[in-house]
Amino acid sequence: MKQLSYQPFMKIGGIVLLLIVTFPLLAQESVYQHFEVDSVAQPRGGLPFLNMFIQANLRKPVPEQATGKAVRTTVTGIVEADGRITSVTAIPSASPDMDKEAVRVFSLFNAWQPAQKNGVAVRQSVTFPVLFKANDPFVYRDGIKIEYFDAYRNPVPEGNDQIRYKQLTPMTADGIPTGDMILYGKSKGAFEALTRIPFVRKAEKNETGPDSIVYVGYQTANRTWYGPQYILKQDGDRLRYANYKDGHPTGQTTTYYSNGAVQHAGEPNKETQSVLTWYTNGQLKQVWTSSKTDSPTEVMPVKLDAFWSEDGKKLVDNGNGSAYYEYQVQSLKDPAQIVTFREEGRYEKGQKQGRWISRYSDDSYYVDETFSKGTLKLGRAKQFGEDTLTYTAVAQVPTFESGPADLRAFLWKTAQYPADARQDRAEGEVFVSFVVCEDGTLCNYEVTKSVHPALDQEALRVVKATSGHWKPATRHGKKVRTGFSLPIEFFYVTKRFN
Repeated sequence: MKQLSYQPFMKIGGIVLLLIVTFPLLAQESVYQHFEVDSVAQPRGGLPFLNMFIQANLRKPVPEQATGKAVRTTVTGIVEADGRITSVTAIPSASPDMDKEAVRVFSLFNAWQPAQKNGVAVRQSVTFPVLFKANDPFVYRDGIKIEYFDAYRNPVPEGNDQIRYKQLTPMTADGIPTGDMILYGKSKGAFEALTRIPFVRKAEKNETGPDSIVYVGYQTANRTWYGPQYILKQDGDRLRYANYKDGHPTGQTTTYYSNGAVQHAGEPNKETQSVLTWYTNGQLKQVWTSSKTDSPTEVMPVKLDAFWSEDGKKLVDNGNGSAYYEYQVQSLKDPAQIVTFREEGRYEKGQKQGRWISRYSDDSYYVDETFSKGTLKLGRAKQFGEDTLTYTAVAQVPTFESGPADLRAFLWKTAQYPADARQDRAEGEVFVSFVVCEDGTLCNYEVTKSVHPALDQEALRVVKATSGHWKPATRHGKKVRTGFSLPIEFFYVTKRFN
């Protein structure tokens, strides 16, 4: 009896299971070729927008960079009816690593205008060439980038008679540093080490756990950053890249979304430059002209040139139009809740103009500001449980309570030249970073540029003596904690403070 009842059940179950598994496949919509549709799928904004996104995101593997050659690979995918890209694969080329990178980047772009057939959005297959641009060649051997230079520090190829220096930089195939950077000089036919810049991998101060971040790069003996610096998540994903010189970022600074796509790309150390930002789906968000700021991670717009919504609508053109910004933030009424912060208003000639309103979606924070040609005329801010604040500056940096001249005088009067440093004839500029709290006191001190242990400690002592004598920074009229850095110069004969 068990056998008779068991067999029909299995047959019925097998049929039902087969129908469940195959039904979605049968119901899936057809994929059309470009010649089968009325209007083909295309990136919002056209091919230039897609090319711009790809070149901003593409990471040419270091072994391929070493050849210096331009390489083109081809990817295919399906643009879905909702504008997403799926099923991305590469037509195999001579470099599997570059095929993989092309697939990664092309998969990130989900800002397509889908194909149309008979007035309906349909799925379409697309094919696209991805170009890895040529670059100056170098040697990459056993995980080490090797560069050669002549007497004037100009790059020369390996084996050249003009070689006078070589630099060794250990790094992964993805370009992440892994060891000390060493510069060798050639003397009597042999190379001798001249300079070693220590490799650094350190966690964010006071942060632990899976969400903490690490800084990877190089720091000189006085603890200033030099060369490439990466800020990474614990799993190795990039959050930011910058190149440093004398402790300050120079050239392009790039920030990334959690999905690996570029969020922001610009060159914050020039007087003015174009800066681009994208949405997480790859849609271009803003193009603005920016100016240099003290923060390597923040570039403030001077003139907004264009702004698009996430679905590709151009809202600001040639500096004129309305824009809005949305972010996920912690509620000020219930910290356990995440709410949407929305800011909206109008630009004229690239500057904020008229009334701008910002609010949290649960009304725990509200800001009403009036601008004229980009300058705030009047602002009012109301936070849940607090009084309304009125102000005439969107943000103010922390300042010494009686001004910079009195700060210099205070430092001059308070500082002493340590005997150990005097004996060693040590001199130079010490940088001390700290946080100015809401009440004007200081905390989180750190020497970010060192000269001599005794001078470092004296600089710390002097800076700590200023605690309680600062006017805190404000944001929308509210006092906020803000980081600050103070350079202090020690000279053997005399002493000066900037």
